[in-house]
Amino acid sequence: MRRGYENEQVEKEEGRGEVKQQDGKRMVQAAESLRSSRDDGAAPVRVAAARVQRSLQVCQAASLLCAQLDPSRSAAVRLIELAEQLSELRDETVLLIDADVRRRHATAELGLQAEAGLTEYLGVGRPANSVVRPRVRERLDVLPTGRGWLGDSRRIHSAIADLLQRVGRHRLVLVVAGPPDDPLTEAFQRCCHAAVLVLQSGVSERERALGAVSDAARGGGRLLGALVA
Repeated sequence: MRRGYENEQVEKEEGRGEVKQQDGKRMVQAAESLRSSRDDGAAPVRVAAARVQRSLQVCQAASLLCAQLDPSRSAAVRLIELAEQLSELRDETVLLIDADVRRRHATAELGLQAEAGLTEYLGVGRPANSVVRPRVRERLDVLPTGRGWLGDSRRIHSAIADLLQRVGRHRLVLVVAGPPDDPLTEAFQRCCHAAVLVLQSGVSERERALGAVSDAARGGGRLLGALVA
């Protein structure tokens, strides 16, 4: 966000998901841009990554959900770049999980469409570490969406919590997810330490964004702010 990405109200509150209405409006209005600007000499993704990193440090978060209000291939590209920038800032290998099973944009961008991944872990019980692809890019491990589809799983929440514990030790896990109301996004939100709402420039409507912020707060997650891709 322009005036400090780490939302001050979120920092002060002890509980999770206690984002007030005025804070939600401020998040949307001051959303940090991941897009290039001719008028801005600084790299937008690098600037946003620095502010995200400060927010993660404030709340001691080791997992970050990026919920896309209007998912797109270009937004997935920006979020991959965000993960790479965070890996540099943290001086560690970051794990990116593509949890947008319906669209799989990040998986396609990284050329991992043929690889087993999240759907095999959740659907047929493949071991978590066996579906993580190491060093897809420098300091970036990836858990792709996989080749299958998700059925009706009653254990999805506990399975995701176990996944994050197994593959996220001693490093940041960044989850690229679909819309906030997607069941898989909701499950990851309950398990991740923090979340950001990703808006699509020229597409995402303000009222829908405000509604998503409100829903995320009620869902119990720690919402740090919004990004524009």
